[in-house]
Amino acid sequence: MVFQNYALFPHMNVFENVAFGLRMRKVPGTDIQRRVEEALDIVRLGGFGARRSRELSGGQQQRVALARAIVINPQVLLLDEPLSALDKNLRARMQVELKEIQRRVGITTIFVTHDQSEALSLSDRVAVILEGAIQQVSSPDRTYRSPENAFVASFIGDINRIPAAIAAEDGQTVAIEIGGGARFAVPRERSQASGVGTPVWLFIRPEALEIVAHDAAGAIPGTVQAHVYQGAHVEVHVEAGALGTIRLRTGDYGVMARWPPGTRVGVTGDPAGALVFPRAPENPPDDGP
Repeated sequence: MVFQNYALFPHMNVFENVAFGLRMRKVPGTDIQRRVEEALDIVRLGGFGARRSRELSGGQQQRVALARAIVINPQVLLLDEPLSALDKNLRARMQVELKEIQRRVGITTIFVTHDQSEALSLSDRVAVILEGAIQQVSSPDRTYRSPENAFVASFIGDINRIPAAIAAEDGQTVAIEIGGGARFAVPRERSQASGVGTPVWLFIRPEALEIVAHDAAGAIPGTVQAHVYQGAHVEVHVEAGALGTIRLRTGDYGVMARWPPGTRVGVTGDPAGALVFPRAPENPPDDGP
């Protein structure tokens, strides 16, 4: 196990920290030397054996803790939010290193995290858990694009949750009436609700939406509230009255000039990127902890 705070023994150097589990298992000294050196090489800390933990950076301490865990050749490696104490840039680098190390040693690994992007980038499979109950187990891509219930949709990644109702349906599509003439024709397989008039939640990712003219047919009317420049993309906040604030995400930086704050606009999007879940008062979707 790799603990959240690493839990390195401060009175031991790097070599002895990594060797601890082997000594407890009465492994011969010659094997200990070889296996510790191999583990340190795997985490790119070869030659650091004589260092004390207080002499190491946060990233180096994390790697020592990882080496101590893998040196005993465990059947399962448990990581308890091991990157939470690191700054953003170092955390991003360690995500890549952890994935490479895990694939190299081939140990089944359970990684506990509250960071959604970390879960999506590191995992082969993601398990979303609410109050001890598994809500969904699937690939990162499926978890993000096809959540199985409203909680998973709300919890994984940014998403707009819009109150609506079913206006019509057939074997292929479910027409969602949002109000003010706005409609989305969602593919049948993307809806878990049925029945004309049924209250629903329309979930749609910011990147699946776009701004159009305020009087465009079927669009949600609103007013541009703010632009949030994020470097790789721009997030546009549109105030849509009773629907609240709708967020859009685009790589088209020209939206800031074309649609300045205060501009009346319409919001529409790709129905194939939308999801529909029942909106029952006794079981509202949870935004997560």
